[in-house]
Amino acid sequence: MRLPTLTSLLSLSLSALLSSASASSTLSTEIYYWPLSSSSSDPSSLAKISYDPSTLHATVDSYTPPTDTNTDTDNSNDLLRIGLYKEDSSQFVSTLTSLSLFSNNLRHHQQQNTLLLHLDQNNKVYHATLIPSTSSDTTRAATNGNKNSGKNGENTGLKVEFVRSSPSPNPHLNRPVVLNADGNAPEEVVEKTFFQKYWWALALIGVLAFTGSAEN
Repeated sequence: MRLPTLTSLLSLSLSALLSSASASSTLSTEIYYWPLSSSSSDPSSLAKISYDPSTLHATVDSYTPPTDTNTDTDNSNDLLRIGLYKEDSSQFVSTLTSLSLFSNNLRHHQQQNTLLLHLDQNNKVYHATLIPSTSSDTTRAATNGNKNSGKNGENTGLKVEFVRSSPSPNPHLNRPVVLNADGNAPEEVVEKTFFQKYWWALALIGVLAFTGSAEN
């Protein structure tokens, strides 16, 4: 086997290995929506998102917003539930939003709604909310390193941002006890009160006040 052929095979193998590693690190989630006024209707798919938890780069694989947005904003029919299905509890977890967000999105094509996805300790999505985009949202997304695009790089009309959960503080258990030279545990130093620290100053002030009043 010639050397160039061997080099080509090694390059192809390395490329395939890197591609499989990149694909295995990509996670995905699907967000649903269903009207609040209809308890019997099945949830409809709003968006399918693929994302890399290490870079927070998201790809909008599909985005299907509600088309029936002609509702009265003073009516409860304007409310919409948006959420995801949790397999561990076999139930939908949702938040409320308004259909007017989608109607504004249709009227102003340059405006993009923002899908805010909250990640748990395992980088899995556990909460989703939809908010209208502003210029400050765009600046915040660039600052946090959140990047997203359509499946083929096109504008999907939806932005994706991520929020990582902060780890809760853990108690320090079974901490070793440091002993002094005598083999005993050091005594805990109790902080003195204000009177214990400055009793002498208070006594001096009292003596001066008493002396001054006696001279008068």
